[in-house]
Amino acid sequence: MAKTITWEELLASLETAKTHPRDTAWAIYWYLKDHFQECGSQQTRMLLATYIKIPVERPSLLHSCMLQLALKISEQYDDFNLLNFIRIWGFHLFLRPEDKEIQTTADGRMFMSLQDRTERVVVDYLNRHPEHCPLKREPELPMIIPPVIGYVNSYDAKNDFFHIFDSGSRHFVAKSPKVIPLIGDYVWFTPIIPANSRFKSAVIIKQEDHIAGREVFGTLDAEIISIDNKKHTFQYRITDSLPHADGGVMSQEGYAPIKLLHSDQKRTPQEGDKVSMVVFLVRGSDGIKYNHVAEAFFNS
Repeated sequence: MAKTITWEELLASLETAKTHPRDTAWAIYWYLKDHFQECGSQQTRMLLATYIKIPVERPSLLHSCMLQLALKISEQYDDFNLLNFIRIWGFHLFLRPEDKEIQTTADGRMFMSLQDRTERVVVDYLNRHPEHCPLKREPELPMIIPPVIGYVNSYDAKNDFFHIFDSGSRHFVAKSPKVIPLIGDYVWFTPIIPANSRFKSAVIIKQEDHIAGREVFGTLDAEIISIDNKKHTFQYRITDSLPHADGGVMSQEGYAPIKLLHSDQKRTPQEGDKVSMVVFLVRGSDGIKYNHVAEAFFNS
């Protein structure tokens, strides 16, 4: 049941925190819930830090309520370090079973689980603060993994989405990134993969030099087995071992536009030419993933 706590009542409760820790922790929650928008970042962060130090039961309803409140606070105050709070809160340890489930109200409305909401807010937070992307795996944040290299394949202007693929053909979406890439760029990004969703997000950290990015991403050696000048395509056969691909199987043979090879104006593609290609799977309109050649160039 909601309570209204005054500042004087909160101070009185803080004085008895050692003898009544649970009551004080709830008092901090009720006060912040009503006043975090006007009491300022410093006082809000001080009260959150005080709550963290109070020995209360975890996991618990109160602990989950404080995480929900912290998500709102992170959107109000840009200097609140949300990732630090989540680590200290114990995201990996203290989610209750119900925090991982979609919530349904008595009238049938459905709401995102606390776990999924936390992961979504983390995406928004890291888009605003790419410098806070962890450089190593954080056990308290299992949905965040170290930065990887990706290829920027396309841009959806309507939704402000950049579509990024990694070398394992995983498809990520970077929405309104702080670091703006170009189509065809290689970028370092932090993949964020919600536990209960297929929707994968990317937080772009920085753009990489094209040649260096391509080397990290990896190429496959192939041979041109035919050329169709009417369709402006060439048929290839991959001579390397096929890599693992997310959600499908890469084909040994396929077709690619001849224009991909036009960067080398000194050569005209011929049957038997050896080429290297950047290849990953892209889902077609039929729902099946097919080879997509993003780059192709002649082997020396």
